[in-house]
Order: sequence, then structure tokens, then C-alpha cells
Amino acid sequence: QGIDIMVAATKDAAWPAELQLVVVGDGTEKPLLRDEPRIVSLGRLPSQEAARWYAHAYCAISMKKGTGSVGAHGYWPFKLIESAAVGVPIVCSDARGMKEAGERLGNAVIVRDGDSHACASAVRSLVEDQTARNRLATAGLVAVREYDWSAGARQLGNALDLAARSRRGRSR
Repeated sequence: QGIDIMVAATKDAAWPAELQLVVVGDGTEKPLLRDEPRIVSLGRLPSQEAARWYAHAYCAISMKKGTGSVGAHGYWPFKLIESAAVGVPIVCSDARGMKEAGERLGNAVIVRDGDSHACASAVRSLVEDQTARNRLATAGLVAVREYDWSAGARQLGNALDLAARSRRGRSR
């Protein structure tokens, strides 16, 4: 989702002239990638191979849209978490779920939903500013630790303990 915005971003004057957008994955928007000179579509890849592509990127991009039935309720921000885990900053839309995760992880440049020019400008700024890339990447690597399974299990256990204690206190 949001491939149309990314395609438009690659055509914007703000997009870095020599930079190619590498798309990993498959889906209904794949036909939009055909015959686009600045786009390389790799299709679906095994996780380890996709991670190698991530590791060499200036940034990741996730321009999910805040419209439609899914967008109206928000997204689970897998792309933001993945990019944080491999130490790559991300440009993302301000769609529900994406914006909040980007702020919490600290690894994102958040742009207005649907704004291909803002996406292109954000990519350019990350390509040109290694200090900003490193700052966002480091913030993401630190913050993503709270998204691992063991941290999630601890948080759930703590919440359940608190709820049980609260319930016992009311039943007296």
C-alpha cells in the first residue's frame, strides 16, 4: 500500500537523481512498478535476503494510506519495526499507527499521508545527511528492543498482574 505515492515520489524533482527505489515484496500494486526507470522490483524474498537489502539502504519507505477500512482503524507498523531492527531510518506517512510508532521508535521522518513531494524531500534529506541517518538509525536500534517477544510477554504479564490485583482489591 502506498506504492503509487512512492512511484510519484521517484518522479518528483526533489528525489535524488541517481537513487533507485528498491521494492521488496509482492502485492496488488505491483503493476504500478512496471516500466519505471528509477524503480527495481525484487518481488518476494526470503527474510534473510530482504534483511541484506535493508542493511544497504539509505532509508526504508512506508507510505500507507490513512483511508479505507484498514487505514481508518490504523496499521500495525511492521515496516517501522523491521527498519528499526536493522538500523535503517524510515520515511513514513502519518497514517494511524504509523505516526505513533515512528514517534515512539524515533527512527522515522514522518510526512503527510499521500504527499509524494514530502516523501521525495524526506528521502533526499536522509541521503544527503549522514548525521541524521545515523541519529535515526541509532534511536530505532535502541527503541526496538521493547518490541521483541520477551519484552512484550513481560509487559502483558505486568498488565495482567495489575488487573488481577485491582480486581482482588474491589471484591472485598
